Parts: sequence; C-alpha cells; structure tokens
Amino acid sequence: MWFDDVFQPSLNLSSNHITYLGRLDPETGRDEGGTMLLARVEGNKGNTIRPRALAVDAEGNLYAGGMSASGCPISEGAFGAAEPRGAWFCVFDKGFARQYATTFGGGRTADIALGPGAVVAVGEAKAGVVPHEAMQAEPGGGVDGWIVALKRR
Repeated sequence: MWFDDVFQPSLNLSSNHITYLGRLDPETGRDEGGTMLLARVEGNKGNTIRPRALAVDAEGNLYAGGMSASGCPISEGAFGAAEPRGAWFCVFDKGFARQYATTFGGGRTADIALGPGAVVAVGEAKAGVVPHEAMQAEPGGGVDGWIVALKRR
C-alpha cells in the first residue's frame, strides 16, 4: 500500500524506532490492519516517534500521542506548537489514514481520554516549555503539566 502521507511509510530509515499502530481481532488475535508512524527530518529521513497514549472511539478512529525529538507530523492550520517536536498528537480514521496531527511543545503526551464530542490529551514538559500562558507568573519546579481539549467531529 502506498501512502501520500510521508509520515506513514517505513522508507529512508536508519536505526530509529518505528511505531506500528494496528487493530487486532480480540477473539483470534488476527491483524485487522494498521499503519506505521514515524517522524521525518532533513532529507526526508525517518526519525524516532514514541507512542505513550492511545484511544479508539466507537467508529474505529484511533487517537495516538507520545514524544519525539524532531520531525513530527503537523497538519496544515493545526492548533498547537509550531515546532515539529516534543509532545505529538495524531488522529487516524478506521482505515488508518492520518486525519489530523499537531504538537504541544516539548515533553510528551501522556494520556488521551474520549468523551461525548471531545477528546482530551494530557502531558508534561520541562518547566517553561509549554507554549501558553501559565497560571503562575514564573515557571517553578522541573516539570509543567498541560491539558488540551479538542472538539471531535
């Protein structure tokens, strides 16, 4: 299968970690489909992307998040951080075509929860890295937490 999305085929790799997102039949263990996901850096070279959070809705859409040093996919016009690194979040339809991707700054997406009409992602980053106005005047401690709620279509 060929993808128009350069972040899904496992081509032009070195020794980076590669993520496979798939669906297994719970009764037989048979692979019902899936896709690769990786980051891309200069020269379209594959880069590590590590999943840390997964959720699936009743329609079979897959929500994934995690962390990467650089080269994460970002959808045109996506809300979130402008740099393609750190905490990432992607939505795939039931056929594993990527529908949406964004990053939330340094750190990692740690968990994803689905509710009626919304998806919530939570994560952590080094103090002062999260791209928003913090509740506190100055960053303190070593880690900031963040939470993002997105409307589901």
